[in-house]
Amino acid sequence: MNKDELYQILDIVAPEEFEYYENLAALLEADEIIDAQLILELIKKLDIESLVDMFDSYFEEWNKSIPDDLAELYVTVDTAKRSIMGHFNEDMTDEDYSSLANAIYDFRRWYVTTPHVVDNDTGEELNVRDARYNLSASRYTGEICNYNFNEAYKYEGDSYSMRLSDIIEAEYN
Repeated sequence: MNKDELYQILDIVAPEEFEYYENLAALLEADEIIDAQLILELIKKLDIESLVDMFDSYFEEWNKSIPDDLAELYVTVDTAKRSIMGHFNEDMTDEDYSSLANAIYDFRRWYVTTPHVVDNDTGEELNVRDARYNLSASRYTGEICNYNFNEAYKYEGDSYSMRLSDIIEAEYN
C-alpha cells in the first residue's frame, strides 16, 4: 500500500483533511494491511490535540456499546486505549511519533487483522471489530450473539507508557 491508497481509504486528499471521527475510524478499522511506516508518515502531519480528541471519542463510543456482561472486554478496550494514549505528549519527538505509530499498528493487528473471537454457536472465528459491530447491531435486530472473547482479552499493548522526563517535569511544575 502506498500513501495515495491510504488516503483513499481515509477519504482524504491531504493530511489536513484528517479531522473527523470517521477518518480515525477508517484508519483503525480498514481491512487492508497498513504499514506502521505509513501510519507514522500520516500522524506526523496531523494536529496532535485533534488526534487525541478523536481517539478519546472513538474509545468512548466503543465503551458505550459493550454489553454489561462483557466487563472484561471493557477492561481490555481501556487497556488498548491507554496503550495508544500513553504515547501522546505536548512536545512529540520522532521517537514519540514512532512509538505511537507502532501502538496504532499493534492495535489494528489485534482489532482487525487477527481473529480473536469465536462464535460459540457456529465455531466461526472473527476479528474483534466484526464482533463489536455484530453486538451493536444485535440490540436493534434482536439477534443473539454468543461470542467467546477469551483470546481477545490477551491484548498485548504496553498499557501505559510515559517518559521519565515528563514525570519529573510534572513534579516540579
